[in-house]
Amino acid sequence: DGSTIAANDPMWSDLTVAAEAARLRPHAWLEQRHIYGDLAEAPEFTDSFASWLDRIWSEGVTATVTAFISE
Repeated sequence: DGSTIAANDPMWSDLTVAAEAARLRPHAWLEQRHIYGDLAEAPEFTDSFASWLDRIWSEGVTATVTAFISE
């Protein structure tokens, strides 16, 4: 409906910083070890994550999700 959802996560500020960093460097999101553990060290995952995140930024969420479910 277009309404704003208030920040309601106790880690909101940290997540926001990580999300902003991930726009230019997708691996920054996965480097949150307290959430993802050592997943940032798994290239078979991180390469795919980076590719899809880049695609979200360049093509938008709808196009990216459509492409993802088509694969």
